[in-house]
Amino acid sequence: MKLNLKNKLKELFLNQKLDLDNKQRKIDEQQRKIDENHLFVDEVITMILHLLELRDPYTFIHSKSVTNICLKIAYETKLDIDEDVLRYCSLPHDIGKIGISNYVLNKSIKLSRSEYVMMQQHTTLGYEAVKNLSIAQEIKDAILYHHESFDGSGYPTKLAGKDIPLIARIIKIADVYNALTTDRPYRQAFTKNAALEIMSDEKHKYDPELFDVFKMII
Repeated sequence: MKLNLKNKLKELFLNQKLDLDNKQRKIDEQQRKIDENHLFVDEVITMILHLLELRDPYTFIHSKSVTNICLKIAYETKLDIDEDVLRYCSLPHDIGKIGISNYVLNKSIKLSRSEYVMMQQHTTLGYEAVKNLSIAQEIKDAILYHHESFDGSGYPTKLAGKDIPLIARIIKIADVYNALTTDRPYRQAFTKNAALEIMSDEKHKYDPELFDVFKMII
């Protein structure tokens, strides 16, 4: 009787150990896949930034500056956004400009209406370039929607309010501010105060909660 009980306990122990080992193998496999995907995204973002640097050094520097501002906004608002995800979204947000002609990108006078429409296409061009990659949907959305406005007046789809993905709303603010405060072929940079005044005059374009935080930290 005692021997049977001992054998049953031993069998139960072995079965539990086997079950735990199987679960651990599944966890290890999932972690391996996560690590591989993380590495893949790192490599994709690095490739995109390299292409941007070769194609348009201004856009490359702009993307890094926008990312730093986005991280500050997210930190101050204590948003539940993974820092790596936010970085992956903001760094390649202008990848579509690779498909815009140098003439339009670097024109020293104001763009014509048709040229402005052409420039707007960088959001959809960027999305088309990455839509089939095995990267997070947040990255694709950031590329496509970072020029949408909170009041629905943006592009390319005229999304409004919180229908615009959160990260795209953050990038929108950082993107405009950095563009205003850097020299461009057609104008000199605005001062910090002048840029904030311009943005405040158009505050309807930005998520009000995020914009209030941005004005305090910039």
